[in-house]
Amino acid sequence: MKTFNWILTGLILVLSTGIVSAKTNVQKATFGIYEISNKSEIPGSLIDLMKTKNIKFNENVQSQAVGYLLVEDSAKIKMDLSSENLKMIKTVYPVDNSKKHFEFAVLKIVPAISLSDIQITKNKGNKVEIYFTLSGARKWADFTKKNIGKMVAFVIDNQIYTMPLVQAEIRSGEAIIVGLKDEKMAENISVYLNSSLLK
Repeated sequence: MKTFNWILTGLILVLSTGIVSAKTNVQKATFGIYEISNKSEIPGSLIDLMKTKNIKFNENVQSQAVGYLLVEDSAKIKMDLSSENLKMIKTVYPVDNSKKHFEFAVLKIVPAISLSDIQITKNKGNKVEIYFTLSGARKWADFTKKNIGKMVAFVIDNQIYTMPLVQAEIRSGEAIIVGLKDEKMAENISVYLNSSLLK
């Protein structure tokens, strides 16, 4: 009987260890809402470097996006801007009808809002509603108040999903990722972020 109990205990330990290691192998999402740097904040030396990388600069002064990258060039471009407390991020899908270009923006390196500020997300149609924790809601209200009239970037796993224009301070404790390709993408993002909150 003792032998059976030892074997059973060992089997339970092996199974539970396998479950834990299986859970830890699942990738946790990285999420952030970032302040977008104005083109005037980007040092001239970085602009010169970008020009050597086949980057087409945005002529639209209203846009916060710095420029465009050819789809085939986007995977090759690696630029470390951390010394300037900046980073360059591209959009998740091409922005032109011919699907030849990604848009990119230069963001502050530290997000104003991160995954730990989210309580839960819900998908509705082709958008994802984000509900913040109490401290996250305070951060969001403060962030939107300081960025009225500016675009901000919603980034998941180092890709920009949307760059909405902040029109007013938002005190409701909610944000929305809009303009997603379809309902399935919205559902996948919501499930992915919610599962990452549990890890």
